[in-house]
Amino acid sequence: MVRALRKPLEIAAETRPQTVSASLVTVMGGICVAAGAIGYAKTKRLPFIIGGSSVGLYYFWSAYNIKNSKPAGMRARHAKELAAASNSQG
Repeated sequence: MVRALRKPLEIAAETRPQTVSASLVTVMGGICVAAGAIGYAKTKRLPFIIGGSSVGLYYFWSAYNIKNSKPAGMRARHAKELAAASNSQG
């Protein structure tokens, strides 16, 4: 009853962060897979497509878990971002 009296924007704001987060993680997965495919197309070396696909699938799995409100999704996303930051050479 109380929820029915609340404004629709307040209800939408409650569900919005998880949806946006899952969408962003899905986009990151697509970027990784595409980058791996482009790297393979340019160099014809398998590590590009293997690495891009595996990281992309990891992001897709994280997005699936985030979308279904499973805590493993957020932990996996943070772990992947931490691993990517620690491996940067710049």
